[in-house]
Amino acid sequence: VRVSDGVRSALTDTSAAEDSGGQMAGRAYRLPVERACDGGPPEPWPKVAAEHRKLVVLADPGLGKSWLVRTETHRLCQEALAYCHDDIEAMTVPVPLRCDQLVTEPGHDLADKAVAHLVAQQLLPERSRAGFAAKLRAGQAVLLLDALDELTTDQKGPLRQLVQSWADQLGEGARCVITSRIAGYTEAPL
Repeated sequence: VRVSDGVRSALTDTSAAEDSGGQMAGRAYRLPVERACDGGPPEPWPKVAAEHRKLVVLADPGLGKSWLVRTETHRLCQEALAYCHDDIEAMTVPVPLRCDQLVTEPGHDLADKAVAHLVAQQLLPERSRAGFAAKLRAGQAVLLLDALDELTTDQKGPLRQLVQSWADQLGEGARCVITSRIAGYTEAPL
């Protein structure tokens, strides 16, 4: 994995002198491979995931973004199970969701929508709805949101607001991985 810190969230009127990463050339986004500041060697995914609490994974179709979500979910489950005997209430739970499914669920915040989807898919019992929503709101979950690029234009804004509100509420406690095709990525959701 190659890591690019400080991704811009929108186009700005930045002069060339302020554009140290070469991201504004021609006022268009440049691919990570084209940025001079991203020439470092690849790093193992577990190291990157441990060091960065909020990640956006960009790759072309078929390069393993959904596979990454599944394997990261498995890795985080194994990690949680290893520590569940110590303090089950403090255990961090991975929550893999597709962005297009999350945005259409009923609820007023990200926790409500995530829980509504899990209950509807029979992955979470109804009796656990309130407790799991509280766990999400407390930052005791890692959100693994797949397929950001598959949202319609009308869905991207509401999802961005949900994720941003959740991240703002938790501050440094928010842990999230979001995947998107490079071509479908227009602005950072966090």
